[in-house]
Amino acid sequence: MFRRRWPLVALLIPLLLAFTAAQSQSSLAAGSRTVPVAFAGGVPYAPAEPVAQALGLGFTASRTGVYVSLGGRVEWFAYANSAAEAGSTGKAWRREGEPWLSIRGLAAAFGLEYRQVGSTYVLGLRPARLLTVRKSTSSEPNRLLLSFDRDVQVRLLEQNPPTLALIGVVEASESGGLEVAPANYGLRLTLPPISGPLRLSYSSNTVVLEWGQDKFSPRIVLDPGHGGSDTGVVVGGVREKDITLNLARSLAEKLRSRDLSVSLTHSDDRNPSLRERAGQATFAQVFVSLHAASGKGFTLYTYPDERGLAFLDKGRQLLPKTAGARRELLARFVAEPDASLHLSREIAGALANRALVPLEAQGPYFVLSQAGGAAVLLEVGMDEAGNPEQRGKIVDALTEAILRYLGIPLEGPRTQPADDSLRGRAGPVRYSASLPLGGSTR
Repeated sequence: MFRRRWPLVALLIPLLLAFTAAQSQSSLAAGSRTVPVAFAGGVPYAPAEPVAQALGLGFTASRTGVYVSLGGRVEWFAYANSAAEAGSTGKAWRREGEPWLSIRGLAAAFGLEYRQVGSTYVLGLRPARLLTVRKSTSSEPNRLLLSFDRDVQVRLLEQNPPTLALIGVVEASESGGLEVAPANYGLRLTLPPISGPLRLSYSSNTVVLEWGQDKFSPRIVLDPGHGGSDTGVVVGGVREKDITLNLARSLAEKLRSRDLSVSLTHSDDRNPSLRERAGQATFAQVFVSLHAASGKGFTLYTYPDERGLAFLDKGRQLLPKTAGARRELLARFVAEPDASLHLSREIAGALANRALVPLEAQGPYFVLSQAGGAAVLLEVGMDEAGNPEQRGKIVDALTEAILRYLGIPLEGPRTQPADDSLRGRAGPVRYSASLPLGGSTR
């Protein structure tokens, strides 16, 4: 019987060897660069850092994984324990001490062009378009908002006159009177000469350019839980999604009256993904996720993992060694390790002063896992939140607590910003950092 099968086995061996050789000879064309491809559990992987550089993506490696960013979008890829696990899960693969990423996984995470031609894989940025250029009407700081049809990466080529590389941007519907020229990486954008350094930051599909005197305003992000078809808890016909959105809108109005930059993860009846919600917290000084539960109780949750973002860890190391104005700027975006606990205690105290005493706890909620500043999840009792008067007390308590946490006096409102449309749009310069994925559905 074995003799009869031997010719078939003999025929398969060279085919298998040829297939293995073909796999080992595969390569990836990323932008204008070619890098080798290796297979983890049969899935094609490529070296992470060279691919990120070739595509103009942000990149940071840590002990437990790698962070890749494209404009305002940041993705975390944790290391797998083995090549087989990497291939089955799409996690990062540590190959010969260097991080490698799934080609398909990277393409899916950032909406990249992906195809295979024979033994060559091709990965590239989808063409992007510059849609609008808007200028702030306020005098200081000077601010330009560049809006695109997708997240884009921008590089500062020259400081003055400011010259920027708009990577992967092939068309400008509007230039705002600025000089725009094609380049091999996309478009080159040149501003007139300015006084002082140019500051660059990202938000969703938007790049913010600022110069002149920096009137820093802390960025606050409010996350109304649930939305759309996901109603959350329903008690007596009252839906959690309606309660949380009402609280978030009212709180945003109060905070904006103090000239604070406030944005909501969604301001209408829709349900963003957890990744979208969490991503908006990355560079906010304050992030509050609002939820409701049946009964009268209040619970404040903070994330139990204090490892923090790679950006924050590095920033905390640099802070004592940084002098003058640069230290002041860095300190704005480097939260203290116990920042979330401080915010939680301020909220707990403000609620208790209004006879609304919360429990304080920790929970591995994904929505908190990528926060760079102070982040809490507040779960309010539906019996209390369903009452307009009690909702008012909750909003007042949260307003007071956030102001106290930020060190802002509680007295009367200050002047409203000149350009209301710019509130909450600008964050700090986007470093390629994120947190490991959390373990919850919130």
